[in-house]
Amino acid sequence: MARHPTVIVENFRSLQGRHEIEIAPVTILVGSNSSGKTAMLAAIAAALRHAVPDVSLLAVEPFELATPQSIITERKDSAHMVLGVRDDTAGPPVESEARYEVTGRRLRLNSGFVRVADREVVKVKENPRRRVTVTWRADASKKGRGEILVVAYYSIPSEFIDSLVNMAIRDARDQTRRNQKESLDTSRPAKDMVWPRDVRPLAPVRSRPQRMYDEGIRQWSPEGLTAIANLEGTLRSRSRGSRTVTELLNAFAKEAGLFEQLRTKSFSTPAGRHFSLIVDTGSGKRTLQDVGYGISQVLPIVAEVLASSNEAFIIIQQPEVHLHPSSQAALSSFFVESAVKSNRRFVIETHSDYIVDRVRVEVAEGNISPDDVRIYYLELLDGATHVTRINVDKTGGFVDPPQDFRAFFLEEQRRLLGLR
Repeated sequence: MARHPTVIVENFRSLQGRHEIEIAPVTILVGSNSSGKTAMLAAIAAALRHAVPDVSLLAVEPFELATPQSIITERKDSAHMVLGVRDDTAGPPVESEARYEVTGRRLRLNSGFVRVADREVVKVKENPRRRVTVTWRADASKKGRGEILVVAYYSIPSEFIDSLVNMAIRDARDQTRRNQKESLDTSRPAKDMVWPRDVRPLAPVRSRPQRMYDEGIRQWSPEGLTAIANLEGTLRSRSRGSRTVTELLNAFAKEAGLFEQLRTKSFSTPAGRHFSLIVDTGSGKRTLQDVGYGISQVLPIVAEVLASSNEAFIIIQQPEVHLHPSSQAALSSFFVESAVKSNRRFVIETHSDYIVDRVRVEVAEGNISPDDVRIYYLELLDGATHVTRINVDKTGGFVDPPQDFRAFFLEEQRRLLGLR
């Protein structure tokens, strides 16, 4: 059985109680509107980025959730939220959890821990003065202690804790490999670092197509503007890596029936350097603004995926927006190929049967293992989100789906056939 990180979510918005979600290479969330899918995506993004979950991500794009009181499920017995992760994909098993409570208008970290190979390396605990004490143990022989004041929920030093956990992971790897305790090798390349992770949540509506773009865009955007700017540099470059990315992009576009080739044109104005994206559809060359809107919506997704690191977590809302069904299916195959070849993990929230069914086809054709696919069906029952995991067998068939899953589509088919 494949190993996958597991995200722990408890009492977050409509996600009442404790939920454990395995993040497979291809993880799909389905369900009706307002069933809790966006809340689940936000929790997954916050839990995966840092070793101690970073709830500041809940307040930024593309989620921008409201007040702390609306984030934590209010229950008679308690008003708290837990985010955490278990992961043994990087070597030694890592487990972390953080508990948050609401005080006034603040979302406050109450306690938390990180364990590496069943050894607690970081412990976070609030004391009666509402100061948070962070205790850490970088390896088996060293122990340090520090104290910080929590002003708001974003005050926890996430990057500092990440570095402590990375050191502990290195130590555990060394001990396993040499079967004896030795000092850590801090000269290893950064690629050995596990945290912070490359987590990229993309907005459900990507940036509108423009006739010209500013070359100076560098700050990451969930609407995909940064991905477009990076793509422009890739298209201009003649390096081997850039040529590979360009070939992958054009191959996907042809498979999806979107365009034959994408090129860039740079120019200067009094306001600075700009560029246009030129789309060759086979029947003519036009700027991105002058072709179908679907291209402008899918291009940032593909560009973001190609620009991300191997083993990145790509979190996408409604990738099917403005795409023809055949293009939706081709995009789904692109996700599968990227997951298998580059170890990226995709968390996809979708209303598209074409995306779901193409993943099933990829399983049936042996292009991805059924163990590397997870489908979660979310439904709102009495104000609380109920989450059901639906497995896929080696033929691509659903295993024990709930009764209401796809009930609407089945009923529509019966009506077309004149069956009541």
